[in-house]
Parts: sequence; structure tokens; C-alpha cells
Amino acid sequence: MIASLFKSGTERLAARLEALEAEALAQEATADESRKVAAEADAKAAEALADGDLDVSAWRKRRAAAEAKASEADAALKAARDAAEIVRGRLEEARRTESLETLRRR
Repeated sequence: MIASLFKSGTERLAARLEALEAEALAQEATADESRKVAAEADAKAAEALADGDLDVSAWRKRRAAAEAKASEADAALKAARDAAEIVRGRLEEARRTESLETLRRR
């Protein structure tokens, strides 16, 4: 905490961007896994439906639940990427401002 008091705004933004990019990578892995699990569940449910072990209503509910979970993971991934993009933009602005201030001092 005390070390962060001595960091510039640019350094804090860079650290935040790094954390958000790491979160986006983790969310991407989660989304990929969710899509894989949804596809596997859909395939198993379709097989059970074809075998007569599952009625259409239950199949539709399982499919909707798997799709909802994958959709939530995709939404979380998009949110993480959007947050990183916002911080990236602010970091670029802060760096430009710092550069202009440095030039003015010279």
C-alpha cells in the first residue's frame, strides 16, 4: 500500500492493465472450457434423446442450461476485455500527458 503512494498515475494504470489482461486470459480459458462442456453435454443429451432415455422437454432444459452457462462465461470474457481496453486507453492518455509535461519542462 505504501509503495503505491509513490507510484505515478501511469505506473498504477499499467499495473491495473496487466491485472485486467491476466483476468481476461483466465476468463478466456473459462469460456473455452464452458463451451467444451456445453458441447459435450449437448452431445450426451442428444444421444439420450435419440435412445429414448430423455424426453424433448428435459433435453431442451439441459441444452438451455448448458448454453446459458457458456453465454455467461462469454459475457464475463467480454467484460474483462472491455475493462482492459478502457484502462489501455486511459494509460495511453496518461503517457501522452506525461510526455507533453516532460517536453514543456525542457
